[in-house]
Amino acid sequence: MNGLRLRIENYLLLGCGLVFFFPLVTFFSGVLGLFAGSIISLVITIGVVTIFLRQTVGWHQTGWSTVVVLAIFLGAFALGLITEWRGLLLTAGGVVLLGIFMLRYARWQKAQAIA
Repeated sequence: MNGLRLRIENYLLLGCGLVFFFPLVTFFSGVLGLFAGSIISLVITIGVVTIFLRQTVGWHQTGWSTVVVLAIFLGAFALGLITEWRGLLLTAGGVVLLGIFMLRYARWQKAQAIA
């Protein structure tokens, strides 16, 4: 999403979509249990935010990177803080996020070398 500009109301709507993840987890966890409730909440939240971004700026601008980053932040980091797998999920999420940043940096460096 290099150089992508969104209007302030788009950021507010994205924030609202992300904030609804935690009430969804709370509700579905009470009904279905923590694991199933978390998975359903994660899929719903990622779906809503991805569809919104796709309609706003297009899939070619956001792509799969949005899905992956949301899965890491909402899945590994947020759920890592509320489950007994705290260390494992936080460490795995951090390693995967670092790997994504390293991959993006390597692609950027390669593009700079060609130009």
